[in-house]
Amino acid sequence: MPLIMSFDIDVYGRLSPSIREVISLVPDALTTQSGVGDDLVAGIFHRESGEYCFTLEGPYSIDDLAPEERRTDLPEAMKCRYSITVEGTDAGHVAHALRFAEHLAVCVDGRHIDLQAEPSSAALPETSLPISDTSFLHVEWHRRFDADSRSLAAHYVESAENFLPRALPVAYGNSEPLKRKYATDGKRGVDQMYRAQCGRDRLVIRGQKPLLSGFIDAWSDEYVEEFHYIRLVFDAAALAKPRFRTAFEEFFIDLARSTNSFFAFAEVNQSRHASSLALSQRGEWPGLPTRAPWLSWFSSDYAALVRPHLSAGDSKETEQGLLYRLPSELSQQGAQQGEQAPWVPQEFLPTRGNPSRKRQSTATAKTMPSFLRSPSSLVRVG
Repeated sequence: MPLIMSFDIDVYGRLSPSIREVISLVPDALTTQSGVGDDLVAGIFHRESGEYCFTLEGPYSIDDLAPEERRTDLPEAMKCRYSITVEGTDAGHVAHALRFAEHLAVCVDGRHIDLQAEPSSAALPETSLPISDTSFLHVEWHRRFDADSRSLAAHYVESAENFLPRALPVAYGNSEPLKRKYATDGKRGVDQMYRAQCGRDRLVIRGQKPLLSGFIDAWSDEYVEEFHYIRLVFDAAALAKPRFRTAFEEFFIDLARSTNSFFAFAEVNQSRHASSLALSQRGEWPGLPTRAPWLSWFSSDYAALVRPHLSAGDSKETEQGLLYRLPSELSQQGAQQGEQAPWVPQEFLPTRGNPSRKRQSTATAKTMPSFLRSPSSLVRVG
């Protein structure tokens, strides 16, 4: 097997910000050192240790590339190329470089290309989740309204930038057509619009595959809703790639922690429009999803109640909460059998007693943390 001396990624874009603008995308854990006398090269290093991570070059005009360097599989609108190189194949450095490349591709309205052959997945388990050409990954984070509610969009963008850039929006806004672009506005623009214009209207998100769509709930609780949430829908085919699954899980956990979610879940099913979480009657928390999610996050209060019943999957304890990963075959069984295969005791699930509106909750779950039954104790956000 030949020795690989470097790991290389190209990023092509319709936009061509300077390298000084691009390095502002580097996460806080890393820092930069610009090349001496060269405005097209920057070295990226770990902030604490000073250890080298990767090198960034560009932007180079595609028109200036030699014929043998030009790709023939790119849209004509692509104007520039950036090159990212990891000297050696340290897994941690490569992971940082790939996340940065994905983030950069969104910001330049383009795509990133891993110049290596797709790595063997032998080191990571293949998924046997119920994935087909028409499968969708539904992800939701649920929290109480509080003084931090106006920051929900900023938390979402920050977690995506740091762990899963492919979850970043391409377009966003509070009404159709969506005119705002993340590539132009960045995190600050998304945050400012949400704070200023989404007290009563939700922020709608459109992505580029695998992210399909989503929204962030309005931050004011002056209406019927008692809880605050984020919903995203992905093309579930992305879960076939071990690298995506790992990054997705990190994103899922980080956003649950930063938003102080009392419950979050990721579920694969065949519907683009709905998960198995029941619809509430009057904005109250109905209870846990009927079907078995692939991933679940419980706050400490919720975990204390449900932990004794989570015996079929893998649990990961943290100070902020509990991550529960259900074996894929049981998740698939739940997706196929629905209410016939409860993943937790019935007391944690809402009652659905209206056959003409099967998603509607007619009675909330009997068992849930006490604060979910006491909306009057919540901090009011004006």
